[in-house]
Amino acid sequence: MPVGDVQLNSQGCDEKRLERHIEWGLKHNAYFVGMGDYTDVASPSNRARIRSANLYDSVEDALEEAAQRSVERFLELVKGSEGRWLGLLEGHHYFEFRDGGTTDTRLAKALRAPFLGTCAFIRLRFPRGTSRMTATIWCHHGVGGGFKQSAPLNKLENLLPYFDADVYLIGHHHKKVAAPVDQLFMTHKRPYDVKHRTR
Repeated sequence: MPVGDVQLNSQGCDEKRLERHIEWGLKHNAYFVGMGDYTDVASPSNRARIRSANLYDSVEDALEEAAQRSVERFLELVKGSEGRWLGLLEGHHYFEFRDGGTTDTRLAKALRAPFLGTCAFIRLRFPRGTSRMTATIWCHHGVGGGFKQSAPLNKLENLLPYFDADVYLIGHHHKKVAAPVDQLFMTHKRPYDVKHRTR
């Protein structure tokens, strides 16, 4: 289950909805993929201003404490999901701590999940008798925007030729849309054949 663009601390954040989402996933034995923007501590332009402000240590301490409280609150809302995250992507909204970590890397560590950066492939292996089935997820936090419901799909459709995956996830758009895309491909082993898959 993808989880992203929560933007905890922003006016439009629905904490109860996030809790219900996580509870439903845990009840159904789901795994989660973090899509970025978990907290709304600092945008890229805010981080640049903070870095150039030449703040007193006491002010930097206060900012770090506030950012850490956001991390702790997010962890409270997803409690019980530790170890069930396939990874966490970095979003646009995060805070940079003086130790080099960010709110995103601290969340990944606390949730016992790999930190994936801004773009990643995730390979899932499913046991099936003597052979294994696999599925590959390509995920990206996303960039830009779009007013129409199709905006995330338009972004993804342009990327399909460049990344070979079974499932594509993109965040940042605050929309939940999905569509299957059919593909023909040639098998890798003899006897060569043309096969079909839905991505």
